[in-house]
Amino acid sequence: MEMTPAPASNLKQHSDTSRDDTQSIPYQNEKLRVTQLGPELEALGLKEHIADLALYGYTIVPPEKIAPPQFFADLKEAVLRISHDRYGVMPDVSKGSTHSRQNGPLGQFMRYTLFDDPIFEPLLTNPVLLGLITYLVGYDALLSLHDATIKGPGGVALPLHNDNGDKTTSVFPDQPQSANINLILTDYGPGSGSIAFLPGSHKFRREPTPNEQREMASEMVEVNAPAGSAIIWPANTWHTASSRTDDGLRVTLLYDFCRGHLQTQEIFRDEVTPEILARNPARFAQLLHVHGVFPYKKEDISQEKRAESKKRYSLFDCHEMWKPFFGLTR
Repeated sequence: MEMTPAPASNLKQHSDTSRDDTQSIPYQNEKLRVTQLGPELEALGLKEHIADLALYGYTIVPPEKIAPPQFFADLKEAVLRISHDRYGVMPDVSKGSTHSRQNGPLGQFMRYTLFDDPIFEPLLTNPVLLGLITYLVGYDALLSLHDATIKGPGGVALPLHNDNGDKTTSVFPDQPQSANINLILTDYGPGSGSIAFLPGSHKFRREPTPNEQREMASEMVEVNAPAGSAIIWPANTWHTASSRTDDGLRVTLLYDFCRGHLQTQEIFRDEVTPEILARNPARFAQLLHVHGVFPYKKEDISQEKRAESKKRYSLFDCHEMWKPFFGLTR
């Protein structure tokens, strides 16, 4: 992949996290976004995707910006293998007969897949994916869920909704509290059962009404993108998905990341091993909430954990497999 090399100053181990009593924490956070995150996103060629997120409420990152083609093929095989291991049936990739007319709109929904195969680990510190997530929900983002879906022909459509998971608050915060990635491992197009968005709906900051759920179909924009693309959006954006009419399978990896003060949907830190942490960069541990001080038992706040959670790493302090792909050198 050709990209503009990042300035050497952006390849530092991590930013100084000492607090200056004359500067508020929000000010320091925004300053870091401008002085470190912004130049790194620009070096990765992501300015157009930042504009998409701001204007439309979603963006589609092409595979050539993310990883080599073989990596996506290997990810797909891993998801199919997990399906076989969990349910005892090898997915019918060509016709989709094993997954036809499923009851749920997402098809076969496989929760908590991060630890099913080591191939998934590097994706959490992929500079492009993590860069856009950091832009949306901050440096203290946590991995909230890591799931996979396989969707076959037939079934039902996914109703119009957003992903806040909060059905009781009338108005959502302006800054997204969580953000999503769909890493698609098969082509999305007409008949594939792909996701569709209502452009600009992230600005509404509320749930769609029952009438809007029924009447907005003609306004939705369906995603057409090749396998390996990443579809990224903040939780406020309204979206749906059609039922699949093509033969074969729709295979997708689902990620949700939330701000650091929120509860995650899946508790990765309970099962992550020292071996997994050792083979991944420092921010991997942060994303899995390894240094989180909540919830309490009888102990007080661990100052050591708090110090680790406050460190701010460059996007280029990533898994080693990304260094040659993005042309990163030390």
